Amino acid sequence: MEAIQLSSYTAPRIIEIQEKDYVHYGEDNNYFQTIIDYYNNSTTNGSIINGISSLIYGRGIQAKDANTNVAQWAKFKAMLKGRDLKNIILDRKMLGMAAIQVSYKNGQPYRMTHFPIHTLRAAKASSNGKIESWGYHSSWEDGVKDEDVERIPAFGFGNGKQNEIYVVQPYVTGSFYYTQPDYAFALPYAKLESEIGDYLINDTMNGFSGSMMVNLNGGIPKTKQERRLVKNKVINNLTGATGQKLLVNFNKSSENATTFERFTLDNAPDHYQYLADECRNKLIVGHRITSPLLVGVRETGSGFGSNAEEIETSFKLLNYVLIKIYQDEFISCLNDIVAESG
Repeated sequence: MEAIQLSSYTAPRIIEIQEKDYVHYGEDNNYFQTIIDYYNNSTTNGSIINGISSLIYGRGIQAKDANTNVAQWAKFKAMLKGRDLKNIILDRKMLGMAAIQVSYKNGQPYRMTHFPIHTLRAAKASSNGKIESWGYHSSWEDGVKDEDVERIPAFGFGNGKQNEIYVVQPYVTGSFYYTQPDYAFALPYAKLESEIGDYLINDTMNGFSGSMMVNLNGGIPKTKQERRLVKNKVINNLTGATGQKLLVNFNKSSENATTFERFTLDNAPDHYQYLADECRNKLIVGHRITSPLLVGVRETGSGFGSNAEEIETSFKLLNYVLIKIYQDEFISCLNDIVAESG
């Protein structure tokens, strides 16, 4: 009997590998993409990230003295567009880091634009412990050669003419080059929610993709290659691209026709509902959400009613423990850049 092996989940190792001129992020140098996949494929995770990012952005940046310093405020608004700030905030929340490309004119910063952080890798730190440049490549996972990487100076290490990269990155103990997102310990639940969705979709679309034993009672093919060919033909005919959960069994007896035996999961609806609820709850905790309604996530059985006072209190708490911290971080970073423009 041959079994089709189901791949087991192994949490990705978040490590910084110093190879060649640039520091790899993760064992396959593609950990950013892993996080992006968790964002795209997990309904709850994606909804929370979008919701928090929108709350951080709010109505954009406002100046208390905009009416008295009209020229300076107009200059700043010309330096950073709202769409760029939204993208920077989204990267920072989703990936734990964000990159701002600073362009120069006459030796001073005049424009700030979003730069996709997942396309960057840090150069090895200099002898004084500073990251003086970042390497750009569109697809690091393909095994990039150093000569194919475009070097971009880090902010403050250029010549005042070329673009520079300012990286928005909080300090995290044990990390130097890269910072994982603040909800990293909840990422396995985003992965689980994604897998549950894929499984249920395939189970619904393909009624034969449940756990099944197929007995081929016409004798056992002589060679392993012949058995594998027959097994693959059965799989291709009876299952979809994912969710292959068949056991193909060859029997010596030819007296009986091919038979099928299904292995069912007891209380399957309750089981998957429990897993879905567990994923949602763990992601809410991981993102430090004080009320799921604030980011568009409604708890099971809550109906359409809401307690306005409770929501208002939850928002004030979320703003204090999370949103304002992010906003202060961005303001500090933007002040660093604007200070160079004189």
